[in-house]
Amino acid sequence: MPIMISLGAHGMEAIAQPLTTFRLTPRPYQYEAVAALLAATARGVQRPFLVLPTGTGKTIVFALLVQRRRGRSLILAHRDELIQQAVDKLHLVDPTLTLGVVQAARDEHTAPTVVASVQTLSRRTRLTRLVPDFQTLVIDEAHHAPTPTYRRILEYCRAWHPDGPLVGGGHGDPRTGGSPLPAWMSSG
Repeated sequence: MPIMISLGAHGMEAIAQPLTTFRLTPRPYQYEAVAALLAATARGVQRPFLVLPTGTGKTIVFALLVQRRRGRSLILAHRDELIQQAVDKLHLVDPTLTLGVVQAARDEHTAPTVVASVQTLSRRTRLTRLVPDFQTLVIDEAHHAPTPTYRRILEYCRAWHPDGPLVGGGHGDPRTGGSPLPAWMSSG
């Protein structure tokens, strides 16, 4: 069953249709989050920011977003477990997705969907091998993004340009102890 979100005064609706390739059933609020991110981009918000409480499946939402938007995607993370979690959730959401990992000895930067260690990808020798043609760019735990390593990658991938990729980020709610919304992200 499709989930529809009304955007009030704008008179627009966003629809997130469940697909049949899932090995898991996402929760309704995860579909709603994807629909809200897609609706925000339809309104011209370039860098929407997703906030969900810890343990509610932000990685599933990002995986659904990558699946819906199609095109090339880059997911950035700063810890080994977040990289592996992203790979696992992307495969759960869409087992047919071709994934590459850029981390330590792995350099699968030509894959349609790349999950990358920020520490590895920010090295100039690794970054210059990457073709910055991403439709979607996701930053896991985006409150780390103001650091020089993240900024180097984001600038290289044209995230600040008007025609740059969607940048979605997420971490715990700042009202409950999480970090504040980064100034360059949009609350849309």
